Amino acid sequence: MVERIRTLIWYGCILAILFGAYYVWRSYALAVVDEGFTYMAPTLEERNVIWLDRRPGTIASIKPNDVVAFTVVDKGLVKRMFGRVLATSGMTLTVRDNKLVIEGGETAEIPKGVTTLATGLLMPRETALIAFDSPKAPPVPLSKRVVSYQSIIGRVMGK
Repeated sequence: MVERIRTLIWYGCILAILFGAYYVWRSYALAVVDEGFTYMAPTLEERNVIWLDRRPGTIASIKPNDVVAFTVVDKGLVKRMFGRVLATSGMTLTVRDNKLVIEGGETAEIPKGVTTLATGLLMPRETALIAFDSPKAPPVPLSKRVVSYQSIIGRVMGK
């Protein structure tokens, strides 16, 4: 009888470990910054290994200044990119005096490729406006900077 109880406890421990490992596997991920990706330097250097928080609640609650990983389709290939969130769903954006004005008060340097928002833009539902930290990043048009939450893989932890 004691042997049977020990066996059941042993199986219970193994199941608990497996469920815990599954939760970690579904909620977090390691990502490697692709070689040659310099749009986020010095925040993210190429070949860095970083942790992503992939929990759905985290992605739905991203806020300005978070660094996120997302996918884009470029010339038929799916690529993983990283960027800093400038604005999220429902925020209004305008450009005044070469500054990006978010929600009427927060200002940021205007990203390359975003020059004419004098009339304003209301961020669509479940989207984020992405910017890159590196001054060497090429100009990216506004249409490619608006990323849907479905394309976001996760939030970079610790950045």
